Amino acid sequence: MNNNPFVRFKEKHPILANFILVMITMLACLYAGYISLDIFTDHGNQTKVPDVRWKLIDQAIEILEDAGLNYTIDSIYNEDYAPGVVTDQTPNAGSSVKFASPILLTMNCLFPPQVEIPKDITEMAGTDGVTTLKTLGFKHVTTDTVPSDMAGLIIAVKVNGHSVAGGTKAALNAKIVISIGDGSVETIEFDPLGAERDTLIKNKIASGELQVVTDSLGNTRLVPRSKR
Repeated sequence: MNNNPFVRFKEKHPILANFILVMITMLACLYAGYISLDIFTDHGNQTKVPDVRWKLIDQAIEILEDAGLNYTIDSIYNEDYAPGVVTDQTPNAGSSVKFASPILLTMNCLFPPQVEIPKDITEMAGTDGVTTLKTLGFKHVTTDTVPSDMAGLIIAVKVNGHSVAGGTKAALNAKIVISIGDGSVETIEFDPLGAERDTLIKNKIASGELQVVTDSLGNTRLVPRSKR
């Protein structure tokens, strides 16, 4: 007779004994899996993400490196923020991450981006030009009026007080003034003879080529003298 209690129990209760063995095996596997996962994920080798928002980029980098973290940098432009300041970070401050994990920093540009003024800006109506420039990101766009024969069209563009042509690049924080024609100038038809016209007419009258005719209403006009 076997004196081993488990063997005797198994002989008397084979089903229950096998069930207990299965449960013990499952628990052992789960524990081994937990230990393996803990090792694989480097559990315990983590740190809290420091808060570096609203710090200058150099300060933010130094703080992250001291915490054992890497970083990547993206940039935006917002003139309401100081140049070079960190406006956002991912993951957020206080998050638990592994050492050497990269933290994404969003930095406000050190210098405002340069954007091209449309080449056809002086072919646009004033309202269209203002809308176009603001859509491109220019924040400081104003208008004035200048004498012109065409009302409502853009005549000239100034950037920070200097006249520029279409296609010129300007900083997004530049002060742009659009000069719009007021239509106050009358168009004068080009006369190729100019001041010589009166003399030419007088000579033709004197030579008999033209004559002055008065109609029944008292209106006078010049007509060629009929040839006989």
